[in-house]
Amino acid sequence: MIAHERVGDRMAGPAIRCWELARVLSRQFSVTLATPGASAIQGESFALLFYVFDDPDSLAMLERVAREQADVVISNGHLVMELPFLQDLSVPWVADVYIPTPVESLAWHALSDPVQRTKEYEHAWCGTRAVARYADFFLCASERQRDFWLGVLAAYGRLRPELYTGDSDLRNLIDVVPFGCPKEPPQPSSVLKGVWPGIGPRDRVILWGGGVWNWFDPLTLLRAMPQVLARHPEARLVFLGANHPDSARVPEMQRAREARALSHSLGLEEQFIFWGDWVPYAERGAYLLEADVGVSLHRTGIEARLAFRTRLLDSIWAGLPMVLSRGDVLTEEFERLGLGYVVNCGAVDEVARAINALLDEPDARSTRRAAFDALRQRFSWDRVAEPLVRFCQSPCKGLGKQDAAVLLDSVAEREKAASRAEIARLREIVHGYESGRLMRILAALHRLHGRLQRM
Repeated sequence: MIAHERVGDRMAGPAIRCWELARVLSRQFSVTLATPGASAIQGESFALLFYVFDDPDSLAMLERVAREQADVVISNGHLVMELPFLQDLSVPWVADVYIPTPVESLAWHALSDPVQRTKEYEHAWCGTRAVARYADFFLCASERQRDFWLGVLAAYGRLRPELYTGDSDLRNLIDVVPFGCPKEPPQPSSVLKGVWPGIGPRDRVILWGGGVWNWFDPLTLLRAMPQVLARHPEARLVFLGANHPDSARVPEMQRAREARALSHSLGLEEQFIFWGDWVPYAERGAYLLEADVGVSLHRTGIEARLAFRTRLLDSIWAGLPMVLSRGDVLTEEFERLGLGYVVNCGAVDEVARAINALLDEPDARSTRRAAFDALRQRFSWDRVAEPLVRFCQSPCKGLGKQDAAVLLDSVAEREKAASRAEIARLREIVHGYESGRLMRILAALHRLHGRLQRM
């Protein structure tokens, strides 16, 4: 398994996913988890292999291990752009596409200049084209995502008759492996209340758990805080890990800078609003348990529709009621089960009312505990990883993948030939006009005009 983000004591969603799937797989298979850069963390029942993206010798070592020692290679799909050897492995390559990268690119760079936006999107689309052509098996995070990727795969000829014959639902090509959470609930420890300067033991904590990326909407939450404090002066808002733990690879985004500026302008920082670093993965449960309300707000759009938010799985794990923007599949699950409040994008008053409603409850956690427990079991890593485990038990190269490649190449060649023929036809038309009587008369008039000017 090849991670594209560093695995360590502080991890964001992609690294966590690789770590937890490696743990599940290692119960049946010999697993090596490759991670960019060294780490002090130790693999529990699997080996760790360190590589460096910009070191040719390191990448050559990674390729040798993948080609010579593996029976299955698993990675984020868009790693194919940085590790081209994934295109022609003799063993099956499983592409994890739980992040729809072309859509994420649109949201990530929405605040960039037009040239940068176009460049980044074209790079994301090149990666999508490559993964659609070369991967043998695909993982996504939801049925909604699966519909999206089935459309992409259909466009690249991967929905082959031989696949449909054996499985009309095409689970043998792409299946759903959501983000998961531990089966057992987290253990408490004093980390926030009475520990952080400015947060007392009886204060109520509103937790934003995770990064502030460009597609999120922390500004509405910040603007709602004066209304929350008017009703609950004991409320404290904590942003836990606004920036990515690997800042060299994922620098601070513009939305985070805007949020910090607004937070400062409100005059509430270090008294009612607090900004914390990314906490160690093994310790995050204690922060979730001490929180009273979780909040995750995002902007509307296709990113939200296809998202599967890691931070919501943390809240499921810890049984933390949340205030959420509507639009993504997990939010719909929270709303269906009454695990919090769902609000409209940018609705400051609505966000304030929802937070106050949860803080008004004597014990918002206990009334929802049974529903959270059931959801935690449903999304346990052991359960969500079952399609990947089944594939690894009987790995196979993608049926019809070569036929699809031939089809794409032949279509491309036909399009090139048609373009060449059209260019030749237009050149003949131009040549005909140039040699025609009208053009000869115009040329003579042009020469006459030139002589008159010289006289």
